[in-house]
Amino acid sequence: MNKRLIGLLLLIIAIGVLLISTVTNDITTKEDEKKIILEDLKSKYPGSEIYEIGVSSQDGNGVYSFFVINTKSKICPERLKVEYIYPKNHFVPEVTVITKNCEICVKEICNIAYPEEAVIASHKFNQDVKSFIEKAEQINYYVSKKDNYFQVDWTNEKNQVITVFVYFNGTVELINR
Repeated sequence: MNKRLIGLLLLIIAIGVLLISTVTNDITTKEDEKKIILEDLKSKYPGSEIYEIGVSSQDGNGVYSFFVINTKSKICPERLKVEYIYPKNHFVPEVTVITKNCEICVKEICNIAYPEEAVIASHKFNQDVKSFIEKAEQINYYVSKKDNYFQVDWTNEKNQVITVFVYFNGTVELINR
């Protein structure tokens, strides 16, 4: 009887080990990991634009980097850098805020590296643009990156345009009104 009980216990343990190894090996490829990460990003940041920055390896872990851009606020777009390190951190991301709450150039350091920063700087550092936006009933912008600056064109409901250059050092120059 003891031999049967021991045999049954060994069989149960073997089945348990097999089940556990099957469950933990569900994610077998980098593509599977990336698919789960993209689903997670879409659920955490609905309506946002998601751009892959890159995939790399670090100490045997996959490092998946993304930009998440939220343009729901017309004049204060938000940009986050979201990084997943799997399996080390499982699917818990590390988030770096690049722009949020219309804040840029913290601690008197102003390096404009992203279009969202240029949009915010264009109206925070230029009173003409700020006034143009405040008077508009509808406002849109278009940003283009040049050699050493971003060009930000603001258009109101009357198709009037105001253009500024936002240099990478944070200087804002009004071009036309």
